[in-house]
Amino acid sequence: MTEEKVELICRGGGDFSLLKSQFSTCEESVYVARKGNILQYSVKTGLLLFKYPDQENSIVGFGITNINSSEVLISCCQNGDIAIWKTVTHFKIMTKKISCSSIKSFHCFPAKHDDSITDAVITFSYLNRTIVALVDILKEKFRKYDLKLKGNEVFIGVSPRRFFAVADKKRIHFVSIDNKEKSNTVSLRGKRSHQKHLTCLECHSEEEIVITGDSEGKVTLWHNIFNVNPAQSVYHWHTLPVNCLAFSATGSYFYSGGEENVLVRWDWENTQDKKFLPRMSGNIKQISLSPHSQFIGVSTSDNAVRIIDAAFNDVSLIQELVVGDNYECGIALDPRTKALVMNGSLGQIQFYQANTSTLLYSMEVVGQNKLTNERNCLVENTRVTKFAISKSGLWLVTVEERRNSQFVDHEMRLKFWSFDVSSQKFELNTSIEKPHEDSITSVAFQTSKSDDNLRCATVGKDKKFKVWHRTVIQQTNIDRTIWNCLSVGFYRNLPCKGLSFSSDGSLMGIGFGCLVTTWTPDSCDLKCSLVYPGHKTNIEELQFGTHNQCHLVVAATKERLSVWNLLTLTMIWTVPLEVEFLLADKMSIYMAVITKNSEIFFFSPNSPNPVYSSVEIIASHKVMAAAFIPGRLCQDLKSEWYERVEFYLIDSNKELFSIGVKHSEEYPTEYLEENIDGTSLSLYSKMMPYQKISNVVTENRKHLFEKESSHKNIQKYLDAPVHTMLPIRLNCRDLIKSLIIQKNSKDFLESI
Repeated sequence: MTEEKVELICRGGGDFSLLKSQFSTCEESVYVARKGNILQYSVKTGLLLFKYPDQENSIVGFGITNINSSEVLISCCQNGDIAIWKTVTHFKIMTKKISCSSIKSFHCFPAKHDDSITDAVITFSYLNRTIVALVDILKEKFRKYDLKLKGNEVFIGVSPRRFFAVADKKRIHFVSIDNKEKSNTVSLRGKRSHQKHLTCLECHSEEEIVITGDSEGKVTLWHNIFNVNPAQSVYHWHTLPVNCLAFSATGSYFYSGGEENVLVRWDWENTQDKKFLPRMSGNIKQISLSPHSQFIGVSTSDNAVRIIDAAFNDVSLIQELVVGDNYECGIALDPRTKALVMNGSLGQIQFYQANTSTLLYSMEVVGQNKLTNERNCLVENTRVTKFAISKSGLWLVTVEERRNSQFVDHEMRLKFWSFDVSSQKFELNTSIEKPHEDSITSVAFQTSKSDDNLRCATVGKDKKFKVWHRTVIQQTNIDRTIWNCLSVGFYRNLPCKGLSFSSDGSLMGIGFGCLVTTWTPDSCDLKCSLVYPGHKTNIEELQFGTHNQCHLVVAATKERLSVWNLLTLTMIWTVPLEVEFLLADKMSIYMAVITKNSEIFFFSPNSPNPVYSSVEIIASHKVMAAAFIPGRLCQDLKSEWYERVEFYLIDSNKELFSIGVKHSEEYPTEYLEENIDGTSLSLYSKMMPYQKISNVVTENRKHLFEKESSHKNIQKYLDAPVHTMLPIRLNCRDLIKSLIIQKNSKDFLESI
């Protein structure tokens, strides 16, 4: 067996909202940048049409323009590499290099009509300063502007009228490209100018007008920008900072968005004419408009681009992995769909198919309106803090909390959901208010083979654990199954944390202080209590071993990792380690531990020596959630850990990765494309194995009928479209003749 390389594989995530999406000239496609990729989606359906080849560095800006009457896509990377793609053919027609490093932004001038426009405004870092430059990409001309910008946050807008605007938090610079002397700089004015600062800007496409947004929620429209004192018009609706602005194609309207999750359309000549699109799925980060303002692309903080029309009607949604505020629920596997389940938007959990980078659906758990923050006031919403899925995938339990604040008391609900096969969705079965006196730290279903007598356990900060079971109650002419508390457990008034069921579901392990305790789920009887005299740190995580190591229990604290043998009631090994996560693979004997420094160690409970360790694979990013997800079916329990499962994790950049090996294709691609004799293969032939291996010893015997391998009739028959073919009864004779040749009896073919 050849040694396979374990590596970090990107599975999704990344921020869609860092750069503004761009529409094609025909308004049929929209382009979205993510890290080193540019993705082309259909405006009408939201389906991925094309993925431009990955670039080594992150893309800092891209745009759609014209070169020689052809629409092209121009992208610029952080290291100065510029790639130009022809959008019709998806061919890269040109590459350029900007001779400066650490490029921070790239803004390409939009083309008017069929003009060839290859100018762009860039910003880059030099000696702890932000430098602005104008670049002619084709002519490779470079012109720097000494604007003396302050701070690292710079906002830029460009206009087809050959001017651009640059602003830091306190000043705006208006620059004309063709007239070097035609420039102007203005500062924020007003009694509270020391408190507010600029947050975004945008340039008009037809007139010398610029709009800016500030931290107080005001939008300022600047007229006659090259005069010494430009005229100002102030528009105020937002209570929170304005995140983004955009003009319509003709410039008669402009759009604004912020953390209120509301898109606002303004008529800048009539301040009373406003239109609102509320309840967006997240904070609005970017707004882009199609060339004729038929469509609007709104990028939100949950990693989505929502396409709407001019009347604010939904057209399509571009979303892969939903990026939420936290992932404290961790990652789980849905046994039915084989999708990853994790936190999604506020109050929701998502089902994400990592192999196809597809969001199956998001499930609303809380069922409440999302409240946005007020100025100088943070509003607490109800969040999903824990969840678990039964082994069959037919039961789901969730925990939702709204923690104490100055306005509301602590709210907490435990909800049980049953999967309805007919509607193919989870439906609420039982909702329990205040299941514990304090927050729930762990929740898990019993690992039984069936849902009969299924148990669920919860562990809370109130120093108690509870076991829940299903019971039947009588309602009006109907018996209904609900979940109810079966028993409550506690131990020496010690804080409890960590919860795990044995592989057969007969034991339940919970950490009380520095003690490892095991209980029977049905009767809640204490089976054993294990403690090592020298260990005083409270247990944070607990996991049972599996298969031939099911008698071992792994306990993790903030200082060390220890393993106990339940048969001998002794500790078999312990190592000092700052444990952040302890995760077990239910399909093999292996476990993983993640430290505070994002170091990952894979091990089996019977040995303190890791089978694989990765110190720098996650770089400096903090791991927020992780889980073992079953992959290829492998019956050998002694096989390598990466041959059975993949290890998924989410880092602090909210990107989803897997640690494993990239599996090569089972069949050579050359064989699938062309046969040995140069003829193309049919769809049916591509479904057949490339190589057949048999242990049967064959003798040199000649069959009565032999196949004519060079005959092409069967291939033509299989390649023909079904709706154009004659009935099978009319083709049967010729088809059989092409498959067999009678060697010993000439009368056989004449008889059929």
